[in-house]
Amino acid sequence: MATQETWKKRVSAWHASGVSAEDFALGRGFSASALREAAKPEVRLARVEIIDERVRAEVPVVVRTGDLRIELTRGFSREALAAALDVIEGRRR
Repeated sequence: MATQETWKKRVSAWHASGVSAEDFALGRGFSASALREAAKPEVRLARVEIIDERVRAEVPVVVRTGDLRIELTRGFSREALAAALDVIEGRRR
C-alpha cells in the first residue's frame, strides 16, 4: 500500500503533467479516482467550547490541536495568530 508521502508525490506529478487523472493513472498501478481522492484537501476539525456570556470577557479562548495549546486573551492580534499557525502547520508537514 502506498504511503501518504507517495500519494503526495503522485498528486504533485499529476498536477505538473497537465493531463487528466485518467491519462496520468493509466498503466501506473492506481486508479484515477484514487488519485483524485488523494488530491482532496485534508479536513481538520477543532473542538469549540461555548462559555457563559457573563464570563466570556475574562476567560481566554483556548485552541488545542494535538499536543499544542494556544491561549488567546482579549486584544490578541489576528495577524500574529495566523502567522504562528502557519509556522506550526509548516513544521508538521
